[in-house]
Amino acid sequence: MKTTIQLIKRVNNTEIGAGNTNEFYILVPTELDVSDMMNLDEECEFICRKNPEQRYKFRYTYGREKRIVGMGDFYRDNSIEAGDEVILEYSIDDLSNKHYMVDYKKNDKSIVLQRFKDGFEVL
Repeated sequence: MKTTIQLIKRVNNTEIGAGNTNEFYILVPTELDVSDMMNLDEECEFICRKNPEQRYKFRYTYGREKRIVGMGDFYRDNSIEAGDEVILEYSIDDLSNKHYMVDYKKNDKSIVLQRFKDGFEVL
């Protein structure tokens, strides 16, 4: 029996490195447990679903925030923008082989508002 777990996240300016930091990550909501997908501080190689030649190493960290880090090359290679959805997928096949895939969905026809201290910003 195949098991599949997905994390789907609409990324914002800060996560794609367009904010005040130069960091590229996925912020994992505090209440979400991703330990079934990735072990803490373990680097996992993800294959891009749209271009299987592209492979990326991501790592799950937990400090002040839960983050999946190492997303910069993936974001740049695929022109990920604020409001796009990033999909991380982990599956185990019938032979207990683990597979990690990364995909994205462009949201070109939407307006995304991000809250900041004094109001909202159009992304």
